[in-house]
Amino acid sequence: MGSRSRIPIAVEADILAQSRRRCCICFALDQDCSEKRGQIAHLDRDPSNNDPDNLAFLCLDHHDQYDSRTSQTKNLTIREVKQYRSELYGEVTARIHLILANSTVLDPLAPMSELPKGLLLASDLAPFVSSLKAFVLADQIPESGGWPISQERVFRYVWGQPPTKIDKREGGIVSTYIAVRGLRTAGVEMNSYSEPGRSAAKYLLKRRTAHGAFGRFTASRSGEEIHPSFRHTALACLALMMLDGPPEHIIQSVHHLETMTTEDLQDDAGPSMAIGAVLLALECATTPAWGTKHLSASTVERFQAFLADKKAELLLALDSEAKSPTTEYSPLWEPYGHSQRMLYDSSLTTLDLLTLLSDPPWDTIIAALAHIAAGQVQGALPYDPSSKTGDVGISTYFAVLCRRQRVSTQLQQTSEGRTILATADKCLEFSLRNWAKEPHTRKTYCDTIANGLLLNVSADANLPQTAC
Repeated sequence: MGSRSRIPIAVEADILAQSRRRCCICFALDQDCSEKRGQIAHLDRDPSNNDPDNLAFLCLDHHDQYDSRTSQTKNLTIREVKQYRSELYGEVTARIHLILANSTVLDPLAPMSELPKGLLLASDLAPFVSSLKAFVLADQIPESGGWPISQERVFRYVWGQPPTKIDKREGGIVSTYIAVRGLRTAGVEMNSYSEPGRSAAKYLLKRRTAHGAFGRFTASRSGEEIHPSFRHTALACLALMMLDGPPEHIIQSVHHLETMTTEDLQDDAGPSMAIGAVLLALECATTPAWGTKHLSASTVERFQAFLADKKAELLLALDSEAKSPTTEYSPLWEPYGHSQRMLYDSSLTTLDLLTLLSDPPWDTIIAALAHIAAGQVQGALPYDPSSKTGDVGISTYFAVLCRRQRVSTQLQQTSEGRTILATADKCLEFSLRNWAKEPHTRKTYCDTIANGLLLNVSADANLPQTAC
């Protein structure tokens, strides 16, 4: 046996990169994919033999076992460990290729947020997010500037018919808000002066009425007309705040929100989303990041007084629906358009908006997350309760919400919450594994998958003061 010599830096780096600091013995024998504290072992036990074929990253326990006499009595042979190493390297390579299959942009230095420790390739979140960024950028509708082209993936499934020409052009104001927020978070410059933000701002402003309300164009007897709603108005305000849109139009629209009643929001096609969106828009309008910059002190006080007067009433309406034993979808809410197939999609959007409020209704939120988590299918969430196939979009959205720092902090306080987080971890790993697999992306579209771009954020960068 030769004397010990230092492993060349380039060889060491290659071994660590190929293994992603995963122990091949843990991986093969225990299906343990977590990152380990460990060392590079010389498989022939000759410390002078630094040939890469003779090296493997092992956790401290398995390195000790392998080098001990006890390990030999258990037949942990050099050939066996090399086979385990080969299996680990193959899994690592397969996952990288899978994640990059649809990627046109790669930023390996992109920042990452809180991640579950059990993921095999937590370091591959950056290329995953880059893939999503490329997808969302390409999903903008050229004709209108809104989002998303990908709505066609779910339209027929949810509504039983293909989208009309108007539907294809219009996309959705909800979708546009989600896309703008995600791209902005992922580092894309989003403003009303340069693309793609300029087209998004034009899209929104063309769907604004003289009274400051927003809505989509729909077919009418005279051709087309804007069908405004408080939900669309609130989400358009949020998107325009992020796009640095004309403050005078945003202010007028926030004033329009002051005219709403609880009954107005309950009559919306997506009542729970409408309540969450209106509350968040009013909060954002009064934050220092936007309100102090654009509003007089008296106007800020006026909006705050209206919000204080309405918030408890609106949250009570949400809570009552979620907790009512006679409500069909309890502890969730009436799905968008009364379509049961939109139940998870619209409920996650509601939860997204509620968790961004300054004082979220945590009991209601956690009960809803627990209910959704219980619908998992083989470690993933389906698009809706009737589906038996895991969906990358819904699984990603759920994982993002649970991994939002303020949400995970709440969930970690109880055993039920920790179970929800465990489901979220599985969902995120499922998305990393299946991003390029057709059965699991058949119903994945912008409204769900664009939220994966929020994984690019650390701490509470999605709170109202910065989300706006």
